Amino acid sequence: MKEGRNRHSSCGFADKFIYIFCGMVDRKRSKTISRMEVNAAVGQAWVDVDVPDNWGEARFCPGVYQID
Repeated sequence: MKEGRNRHSSCGFADKFIYIFCGMVDRKRSKTISRMEVNAAVGQAWVDVDVPDNWGEARFCPGVYQID
């Protein structure tokens, strides 16, 4: 990940990806989402997911779950 964080949530998806949602970065709430492909090469694993500006407030300690 580009930035370390705490008070985030994470969720695995289809045994292929791990997602990290929101959290606290440098004592500020974040609304970023990062995704790692489990089998990606070291150093190339994390990518940022585009989050629309109207997605809402930055959050910490969000609840997430996989639907499908």
